[in-house]
Amino acid sequence: MSCSDKISRWNVLGLQGSLLASVIEPIYLHSIVLGSLLHPAHMYRAICGRIENSIQGLPPPYRLNKPKLALMTSAESRNQTKPPNFSINWLIGCPDVEIVNSFTGKLINNNTNTNKMSRLSKQSFYRRFAAVIERLPHARFHEIKPSYGETKMCVPEYQQAKKELFSAFSKEDLGDWLKKPIEQDQFTLMAPKPEELAAAAVAAASAATVNSTSVNNGTGSNGSGPVSGGK
Repeated sequence: MSCSDKISRWNVLGLQGSLLASVIEPIYLHSIVLGSLLHPAHMYRAICGRIENSIQGLPPPYRLNKPKLALMTSAESRNQTKPPNFSINWLIGCPDVEIVNSFTGKLINNNTNTNKMSRLSKQSFYRRFAAVIERLPHARFHEIKPSYGETKMCVPEYQQAKKELFSAFSKEDLGDWLKKPIEQDQFTLMAPKPEELAAAAVAAASAATVNSTSVNNGTGSNGSGPVSGGK
């Protein structure tokens, strides 16, 4: 799938994925800034316009998001080079930076490949989600199924919205959405690490604070997050 296909998906389902959709509203892009070669009409069509007349039946709070589009005042020159075979990630509040082998998904330590799993893997996200759910007793979704795939399917509104998105692509003769092998999601939950439990506790406390503030102020979320920018 192309980058614009994936952004189109985000503009319907949000950035948060199916698991987090069970406890928070969709997080949508507010704006996208393109470094160079921006053609507003073509960009709009690519990320949302091509399905706006065919997508329907989206369950609340899902909608077709239409982010603002902008170009940098000083356009970047395009230097096409071969991408590296590693990626780097870091998190606010975590002192360690991860270097991940792009081919295996495993960590690299001192220029040596290891068998250690990245904190960005599905298993790590699944463990963190389970730890957060345990700390949210009033969450509507409060059950972890035997496998990751089964747990994702237990968020009906998200699954319905995804179905309508794929249907819209089909109606516009844009082809069928390519799916990954089902075996990728057929894994079970591993016991969380101590640092993941601590991170989950912080996340749950933050979520509780945000919800409490919204209720006290008499405000609610419109499903449009403060995320800006794009890849």
